[in-house]
Amino acid sequence: MNKKLEFNTSLTSLIELAAANANTLTTKQIENEFAIQSVIDEEIDAGRIGKHLADRANALDRFSTEFAKENGREATLEELAYGMGLPEEEIRNILKYSLDALNSTGEE
Repeated sequence: MNKKLEFNTSLTSLIELAAANANTLTTKQIENEFAIQSVIDEEIDAGRIGKHLADRANALDRFSTEFAKENGREATLEELAYGMGLPEEEIRNILKYSLDALNSTGEE
């Protein structure tokens, strides 16, 4: 009887161990899937931000070109900000982004 009890206890322990391993594996798979989805989401967001900045840079370029035609000179940072309805700091960032994009394109 003792051997049977010992066998049942061992079998129960093995079953519990297998169940625990299955749960751990499932948890790891879920964590991996979550991590992969997070990376994908970050890439999508980065693409949206890049497109948004490109759209802003194009609008700034159009405004700047039109301003130069109408006034016979380049616009100041203050005039660009006023004309675009954006803070000067944002105009600076858009100009920096544009220069960075041009520089990185020229290096390739």
